[in-house]
Amino acid sequence: TTTCASSAACPGSICLPPANDPTSTSGHCAVNTDETDVSTHFPAMVQDTASAVAELRAQGCDLVVALSHVGVNDREINTLLAMGLPANSATASEEILLAKAVEQALGQNGVRGLDLIIGGHSHTALMSPLVITYPGSSHATYLVQAGSYGRYIGQIRLTQADPGSEWTLDLAASHLNPVD
Repeated sequence: TTTCASSAACPGSICLPPANDPTSTSGHCAVNTDETDVSTHFPAMVQDTASAVAELRAQGCDLVVALSHVGVNDREINTLLAMGLPANSATASEEILLAKAVEQALGQNGVRGLDLIIGGHSHTALMSPLVITYPGSSHATYLVQAGSYGRYIGQIRLTQADPGSEWTLDLAASHLNPVD
């Protein structure tokens, strides 16, 4: 990652302070200039996301929502759904891999990962949320995308039985609505 003191040092990006010190005068560029280097970018994205989620949980945040622009692989998702396999089986859909990696990184310390990812980039219209579950855990991450070009507006309802308990998806109230 590229270190910076201002956004001027990050062509096409912005300079972000470290999550553990938001008042720092130095940080890292949000996007490296060579975005094709997945071996560098994906682990950095997981680390940054896990760090932010851990900080939010430590501050008492009960619901953590990520706005993402890394997408899912349409073909992979459609194949998994057609075969009756869970979204957890995905190996090429970055938003799913992100959710799983953050959960794995934080779960080792008993910290819940992301509750909801509102995604994009792939222009996928997920007509109902994908549910990412984790072996040995009651926690789930819900993944939604509303397609592209304003064709849909998404609606999602998450509920809790008790304050502090796991969020659960109300599938009947969570879907895409066409815009006409």
